[in-house]
Order: sequence, then structure tokens, then C-alpha cells
Amino acid sequence: MQEYIDIIKKDKEVNEFASKLTNEELELNIPKIEQTIKDLEEQMDNVSDYTTIASLTNQREELLEELDEMSLRYMELLEKEEG
Repeated sequence: MQEYIDIIKKDKEVNEFASKLTNEELELNIPKIEQTIKDLEEQMDNVSDYTTIASLTNQREELLEELDEMSLRYMELLEKEEG
């Protein structure tokens, strides 16, 4: 029985460690994505070619989706750390 309890404790410690690494990665990547979105928006302001605008818009939309997912994951990890 004690072995089982030790295994559970170790798994919990590993999961908490992995969550912190993921949280740190998110803290590094979210600002990079936000900056890339701003850069794309600036490019869109300076382009009049429809094809280029459409391509930049698609890239921006993909990054916005990724940013939303990362932000949600970040919030989940923060709640988990607090709880």
C-alpha cells in the first residue's frame, strides 16, 4: 500500500513540474505571438495587393487562434497552481 502512495506522490510531483515548464514556455511564447500579430497588422496597413492582404489576414487569424489556445492553457495552469 505504501508503494502505491509513493507512486501517486511521485506522479503528482512530476505533473506539477511539467505544468510549471509548460507555464514558463507559455510566458515566453505568448508575447512573441502577440508581437508577430502586431507586425502582420502593420504589414497589412502598408499593402494594397489583395492577394498579399488575404495571405497576411490568414496568417493573423491562425496566430490569433493559437494565441487564444495558449492563453486558455495558461489560465488553466494558473488556476491549477492556485487550487
